[in-house]
Amino acid sequence: MNKTSVFPVVAMLALIPRSAPAQDARQIMIEVQNRTRSRTEYYEGSLDVINSSQKITRKRWQYDRLGTSGKSRSALRFVSPRRSRELPCL
Repeated sequence: MNKTSVFPVVAMLALIPRSAPAQDARQIMIEVQNRTRSRTEYYEGSLDVINSSQKITRKRWQYDRLGTSGKSRSALRFVSPRRSRELPCL
């Protein structure tokens, strides 16, 4: 390494704080658990159905959940086909 490539590395090391404040292990674990809980969830699904005459029908749905588990509201929407006799209204 020459002097011009060493300078940016030394400058970056000078900006890094030398010591981080000590935290209680309990506080760290509480924060870890809070970060793993998802507050919202959304996904889409599809299913291809092939009948005996080889006709392919695609059925699609959307799922939304707002809030953490146990305190959430969920919605399941059937997107297509618009009206289907096989799928009841939820």
